[in-house]
Amino acid sequence: MTPRCCRTYPEAMSSPVAIPLLRRLEPRTLLLLDLIAAIGYGMSAWALFAHKIDSALVAIVGAVAVSAAFVLVRPQPMLALVSALAGFWLSPFGVLLAFVALVPAGVCLYVVSVRQPRRVRFAALALALSGAAATGLGGHGGGGVVVFALILLTTWTIGVAAGQSHRYRNDVLRHQQQLADARLDRARRGLVDERMRIARELHDVLAHSISVMTVQAAYGNVVIDTEPVHARESLGTIESIGRDTLTEIRRLLDVLREDGSESAQPLTPAPGLDDLPQLIAQTARAGVRSELSVTGNPRPLPAGLDLTVFRLVQEALTNVVKHARTSTAQVRIDCQDAGIVVEVINDGPLAADPPGAGAGHGILGMRERVDLYCGTFSAGPLPRGGFRVRATLPIDDASRTRLLGVAAGP
Repeated sequence: MTPRCCRTYPEAMSSPVAIPLLRRLEPRTLLLLDLIAAIGYGMSAWALFAHKIDSALVAIVGAVAVSAAFVLVRPQPMLALVSALAGFWLSPFGVLLAFVALVPAGVCLYVVSVRQPRRVRFAALALALSGAAATGLGGHGGGGVVVFALILLTTWTIGVAAGQSHRYRNDVLRHQQQLADARLDRARRGLVDERMRIARELHDVLAHSISVMTVQAAYGNVVIDTEPVHARESLGTIESIGRDTLTEIRRLLDVLREDGSESAQPLTPAPGLDDLPQLIAQTARAGVRSELSVTGNPRPLPAGLDLTVFRLVQEALTNVVKHARTSTAQVRIDCQDAGIVVEVINDGPLAADPPGAGAGHGILGMRERVDLYCGTFSAGPLPRGGFRVRATLPIDDASRTRLLGVAAGP
């Protein structure tokens, strides 16, 4: 199974949004379409005005004004509305001008009410109603005023509603995108945390096992001529530890499998308190005999905490094998009601490169494991000689809040 923080979250990816056809066209194509519409509408208006309006100047101005609105409506919708309403304001010279200007005025009023801020929308409505009122001048009667006003007001209301719906949709999409980005960011952070965890696991497994195998190989090389039986035992120990190490590494690498196929080998359980005797036996083969003491009220621990205790003891004993000039060590596990205390003590003199003094990550890795459980950690030399590693891991619910927040993921 793919680890939670290594999974890909489909909901975190940006889903394709359907783009209207007009928005997919290039600006030059849109301008060409607007020019064609303006020329066609202007020629039709001129053909009507030339036969119904006595003043040629009014006919020309009206035809140009209503046709120019189609060209201006995209870049300057408010100016386009004023141009279209010119037909209404000129209606006292011929009411036909208002009827011809109704279509471009309605289009421009709708665009303004959809796109523009609130003040501009109400200003556009006032201009549109003034144009409707102008149709009642010039002796044409007031019957058309109400009709034109209702048409323009309805158009404006529809535009305002469409604009609010469009802005709400954009806000929802923006919010969803922010949530998706946040989930993706948490997934990426989880992936980094998972890699760091696996790196610590591999370090603990390899550092301990290779240290023991190196000591056994050196011992076997010394006694191979004089005590071949002991040399053979050292080789058997190296083989056994090598097999266990390969199993442990395979278990860690299986966590990274993403295919989820049924043919994958079942994972072996993570080590814990029950595996400490076997760990101490391996350390004894490397020349360090450890005494294990478990006090208090031992009880089943959460899997992560159980693994952490094992890794702390493993890393501490590895440091004893590599750095301490001693052949004995003490491992103390105190299972209390509020938590568990882990101590690894050796009484040997400090080596030239005490644990944590070099470029290794053993002490740092142990501290990070303890910090994950909001515990306390200390490692340092003792006043009378020797070295002690001590960690306190709380197991109450309140103290595991940070751990649960890290493990929960997105």
